[in-house]
Formats: sequence, structure tokens, C-alpha cells
Amino acid sequence: MGRILCFDYGAKRVGVAVTDEQRIISTPLLTCENKKIFEFTESYLKENNVDLFLVGMPLDLRGEPTDSTAITKSFIAKLSSQFSSIKIDTYDERYTSKIAKDSLIFLGKNKKYRRKKSNIDKVSASLILHDLNTFIEESYKLIGRHQIKAESILERKVVTSKKKQAIIFEIKGAVASPYQFITTDSTKNFLRAALYLDVPIENDSISPVINYLKEDVNQILNTLTWHD
Repeated sequence: MGRILCFDYGAKRVGVAVTDEQRIISTPLLTCENKKIFEFTESYLKENNVDLFLVGMPLDLRGEPTDSTAITKSFIAKLSSQFSSIKIDTYDERYTSKIAKDSLIFLGKNKKYRRKKSNIDKVSASLILHDLNTFIEESYKLIGRHQIKAESILERKVVTSKKKQAIIFEIKGAVASPYQFITTDSTKNFLRAALYLDVPIENDSISPVINYLKEDVNQILNTLTWHD
């Protein structure tokens, strides 16, 4: 799996953030002049495995286009033309700048640092990626709650028949949820599913039933389709 490179595009500057290759951690990368962004991107791709561009789409509070929407769409078109092998997706960025400013205050940054627009831009780009990371983190926390009763938790990364990335968790022991999965398209959609039983498993007597239900869960995962 490649990294996600995220752009918060503006008329003068572009904030850039990136995930790790497992798409778990997002990090503000830099802010550069928009006329230099393609040069930077080309250089970055030579050294790093990236298979998705995520671009923040500026909208007003009602979800309608703004003056900045057109220049962002123009940027996306140029990005697509120059790097045609890499998929591009967009993300609603209505509140990222406000959250970025609040985050800098929370982190104890001084006024001089917070007033520098480039610092806000790169944090905004990172926040575009943050929601996905939060969902993944919360999923792991929910699975971790079974550790008290679980004999073992087996984590397995798979690619479905529809080419989607997913992680399956098999939880052994006297637990109420022996089988779970998470899957995402890394931009707009995220799904966590869990097989729950009315009572914890006390022995292997119902293993055939569990195995049968696992097949149903796998069928759901393999036939899953995202709708925009």
C-alpha cells in the first residue's frame, strides 16, 4: 500500500501532508508556493511510494462552491494531467483551517507561529487525513477491549475480490465478538463490522456455527461497493 499525499491548495500557497505507507499516521510535510507544487510533487514521487492524491475541496458552510473552488478544480486537472497514474480524490475541507488554528493553540504555539499562514496550511492538510486515522484508532480500541477474555487476537490484512484493502480480526476465547473487519477507500468511506453473539463462547461446541457465519461476513466484505 502506498502513501496518501494530501494538498490544501490556495491562491498563493499549498499545504502538504502525507501518511505513512500503512496509512495510519498523517504528518504535516511542508508549505510551498503554488507555482512550485508540481516540481515538489515530482521530486517527492521519485523517493516515495504514493498511490493516492487527496485534495481539500473548499466549500461554504452550506456545501456550495466558493471562489476558491474553481482554482482548486483547475489544480486537480493539472495534477491529473501531469501524474495520470495516480488516483485523485477530494475531501470537504470546510472546517480544517479553523480546527488547525485551534490545534496550534492547544499545542502551545506562540502568536507569531500561529499567524504564519504557511503553518496553518500544512496543519490543515494533515487534518484532512485525520478523520480516517481516528476511525482506525477507535476500531483498534474496540478490538482491544476483548483482550481481557481473549486467548489470542489474530490480525490479517487482505485484498477483497473487488480489490479493496481490509483487515480481518479473529478473536479466540470466551468473547462475544469472535470475528471483525475494517475496510476503507482511504478517503471518504470507512466501514467496521463485527459478528456478535448473545453470549460469550465458552467452548468449541459452536465452532461450526461460527465458521459458517464467518463465510457470510466474508461474503459481505467481498461484495461491498462504495457509493458516492
